[in-house]
Amino acid sequence: MLRRNGNPMETGSTNEVFIWCSAMPDTSIEVLKGLNKTYDTIIRVSDVEDFVSRIMTALKELQYAFLLHLGKVAYNRGEEVSQKMFNNQKWHYNIFQKSSDFVHQNEYRMSFTNISFNRIGKDYLDINIGNCNDIVQIET
Repeated sequence: MLRRNGNPMETGSTNEVFIWCSAMPDTSIEVLKGLNKTYDTIIRVSDVEDFVSRIMTALKELQYAFLLHLGKVAYNRGEEVSQKMFNNQKWHYNIFQKSSDFVHQNEYRMSFTNISFNRIGKDYLDINIGNCNDIVQIET
Protein backbone atom coordinates (compact mmCIF):
# COMPACT_ATOMS: atom_id res chain seq x y z
CA MET A 1 0.00 0.00 0.00
CA LEU A 2 3.03 2.24 0.47
CA ARG A 3 6.47 2.28 -1.05
CA ARG A 4 9.60 2.91 1.02
CA ASN A 5 12.95 2.95 -0.77
CA GLY A 6 11.23 1.32 -3.73
CA ASN A 7 9.92 -1.58 -1.62
CA PRO A 8 6.20 -2.19 -1.13
CA MET A 9 5.10 -2.00 2.50
CA GLU A 10 1.75 -2.79 4.04
CA THR A 11 0.32 -2.90 7.53
CA GLY A 12 -2.66 -4.92 8.64
CA SER A 13 -4.67 -6.13 11.58
CA THR A 14 -5.77 -9.54 12.78
CA ASN A 15 -8.67 -7.79 14.52
CA GLU A 16 -11.92 -6.85 12.82
CA VAL A 17 -11.85 -3.20 11.74
CA PHE A 18 -14.98 -1.22 10.89
CA ILE A 19 -14.85 2.17 9.16
CA TRP A 20 -17.12 5.21 9.08
CA CYS A 21 -16.30 7.32 6.01
CA SER A 22 -17.23 10.97 5.83
CA ALA A 23 -15.91 14.18 4.31
CA MET A 24 -14.33 17.33 5.70
CA PRO A 25 -16.71 20.30 6.08
CA ASP A 26 -15.17 22.22 3.18
CA THR A 27 -15.99 19.47 0.64
CA SER A 28 -18.56 20.70 -1.87
CA ILE A 29 -22.01 19.18 -1.88
CA GLU A 30 -21.72 18.64 -5.64
CA VAL A 31 -18.60 16.50 -5.16
CA LEU A 32 -20.27 14.45 -2.44
CA LYS A 33 -23.46 13.85 -4.42
CA GLY A 34 -21.37 13.02 -7.49
CA LEU A 35 -19.70 10.07 -5.72
CA ASN A 36 -22.74 7.91 -6.36
CA LYS A 37 -25.78 8.66 -8.52
CA THR A 38 -28.11 7.41 -5.77
CA TYR A 39 -26.87 10.04 -3.28
CA ASP A 40 -29.38 12.88 -2.88
CA THR A 41 -28.84 14.01 0.71
CA ILE A 42 -25.91 15.22 2.78
CA ILE A 43 -25.89 14.95 6.56
CA ARG A 44 -23.68 17.64 8.08
CA VAL A 45 -22.52 16.90 11.65
CA SER A 46 -22.13 20.12 13.64
CA ASP A 47 -20.86 18.56 16.89
CA VAL A 48 -18.36 15.83 16.00
CA GLU A 49 -17.37 15.15 19.63
CA ASP A 50 -20.98 14.48 20.64
CA PHE A 51 -21.53 12.41 17.49
CA VAL A 52 -18.51 10.21 18.29
CA SER A 53 -19.59 9.98 21.94
CA ARG A 54 -23.02 8.70 20.87
CA ILE A 55 -21.40 6.14 18.58
CA MET A 56 -19.10 4.93 21.37
CA THR A 57 -22.05 4.65 23.78
CA ALA A 58 -23.97 2.59 21.22
CA LEU A 59 -20.94 0.37 20.63
CA LYS A 60 -20.73 -0.40 24.36
CA GLU A 61 -24.24 -1.84 24.15
CA LEU A 62 -22.90 -4.44 21.69
CA GLN A 63 -20.70 -5.78 24.51
CA TYR A 64 -17.51 -5.72 22.49
CA ALA A 65 -14.45 -3.59 23.15
CA PHE A 66 -13.40 -1.16 20.44
CA LEU A 67 -10.34 0.96 19.84
CA LEU A 68 -11.21 4.21 18.05
CA HIS A 69 -9.00 6.06 15.57
CA LEU A 70 -9.99 9.27 13.82
CA GLY A 71 -8.23 11.11 11.04
CA LYS A 72 -8.04 12.60 7.60
CA VAL A 73 -7.33 10.27 4.72
CA ALA A 74 -3.83 10.51 3.23
CA TYR A 75 -3.93 10.40 -0.55
CA ASN A 76 -0.65 8.56 -1.06
CA ARG A 77 -1.60 4.91 -1.59
CA GLY A 78 1.04 3.18 -3.69
CA GLU A 79 3.37 6.19 -3.64
CA GLU A 80 6.87 6.51 -2.25
CA VAL A 81 6.67 7.95 1.27
CA SER A 82 9.09 8.89 4.02
CA GLN A 83 9.76 6.69 7.03
CA LYS A 84 8.08 9.37 9.19
CA MET A 85 4.89 9.12 7.12
CA PHE A 86 4.93 5.34 7.32
CA ASN A 87 5.44 5.46 11.11
CA ASN A 88 2.55 7.90 11.48
CA GLN A 89 0.21 5.29 9.97
CA LYS A 90 1.26 2.35 12.14
CA TRP A 91 -2.08 2.13 13.94
CA HIS A 92 -4.22 3.00 10.94
CA TYR A 93 -3.89 -0.29 9.09
CA ASN A 94 -3.90 1.61 5.78
CA ILE A 95 -7.61 2.41 6.07
CA PHE A 96 -6.70 6.09 6.21
CA GLN A 97 -5.03 5.89 2.84
CA LYS A 98 -6.26 6.21 -0.75
CA SER A 99 -4.81 6.89 -4.16
CA SER A 100 -4.24 10.53 -5.07
CA ASP A 101 -6.93 9.99 -7.76
CA PHE A 102 -9.51 10.47 -4.98
CA VAL A 103 -8.14 13.61 -3.33
CA HIS A 104 -11.31 15.53 -4.34
CA GLN A 105 -13.27 13.38 -1.86
CA ASN A 106 -11.48 15.11 1.05
CA GLU A 107 -12.31 12.25 3.44
CA TYR A 108 -12.26 12.01 7.19
CA ARG A 109 -12.64 8.56 8.70
CA MET A 110 -13.30 6.84 11.98
CA SER A 111 -12.10 3.29 12.48
CA PHE A 112 -13.38 0.98 15.17
CA THR A 113 -11.09 -1.96 15.86
CA ASN A 114 -12.66 -4.87 17.72
CA ILE A 115 -10.19 -5.58 20.55
CA SER A 116 -12.44 -7.98 22.44
CA PHE A 117 -11.85 -11.69 22.42
CA ASN A 118 -15.13 -12.29 20.56
CA ARG A 119 -15.42 -11.89 16.81
CA ILE A 120 -18.45 -10.07 15.47
CA GLY A 121 -18.32 -12.02 12.22
CA LYS A 122 -20.18 -9.45 10.06
CA ASP A 123 -18.99 -6.84 7.57
CA TYR A 124 -20.85 -4.08 9.40
CA LEU A 125 -21.90 -2.82 12.83
CA ASP A 126 -25.59 -2.22 13.35
CA ILE A 127 -25.94 0.48 16.01
CA ASN A 128 -28.60 2.97 17.05
CA ILE A 129 -27.32 6.36 18.21
CA GLY A 130 -30.79 7.85 18.65
CA ASN A 131 -32.24 11.12 17.45
CA CYS A 132 -29.46 13.44 16.27
CA ASN A 133 -31.52 16.48 15.29
CA ASP A 134 -29.56 18.56 17.79
CA ILE A 135 -26.18 17.85 16.18
CA VAL A 136 -26.86 17.32 12.46
CA GLN A 137 -28.34 19.27 9.57
CA ILE A 138 -29.80 17.55 6.55
CA GLU A 139 -29.08 19.14 3.17
CA THR A 140 -30.72 18.06 -0.07
